[in-house]
Amino acid sequence: MESKIWGTDEILWTSPTVEVHLLRVAPVDGKPVRCSIHRHLVKANAFRVLSGRFEVCELKSEGRGQATRVVLSEGEETRVYPPVVHWFVVREPATVLEFVWLSGPERDIERLSEGRVIDDEPTPEYCRPAACGIAPLFPTEDSGGDGVGVHQTPSPWLASRQGG
Repeated sequence: MESKIWGTDEILWTSPTVEVHLLRVAPVDGKPVRCSIHRHLVKANAFRVLSGRFEVCELKSEGRGQATRVVLSEGEETRVYPPVVHWFVVREPATVLEFVWLSGPERDIERLSEGRVIDDEPTPEYCRPAACGIAPLFPTEDSGGDGVGVHQTPSPWLASRQGG
């Protein structure tokens, strides 16, 4: 559990791509407090209020312009996506779940080739990455070093198409 000027941050669960935090927040000596003004480059946040009230502020125009403010009550939530500049304000005690996850580009794919028409049915040899000029990912003894041992024995569908 980490102590902050605004309260405590307890990590409840973490993985390489997702975190869940329990935030217990409160004013200091009756005065409102805020977290740092910040942004994430690849992480998104969701704040869900379990009790109390919690304010989330955002600057959506490249960190300039008028801030928008969302005041959340028990059971309500809001999300902040990268790279939006944001912070939260605490005017009364609250308990909040913060969900953090990697928010990559919508087109999260790196194509190694383009789709194409195949003139004949693929064979086990054709399916091997080495046959396509791709380095092996998981070399295995039975795969001939191409990382695809499963292609040593054709699938039942492929075997039926090859007359085997």
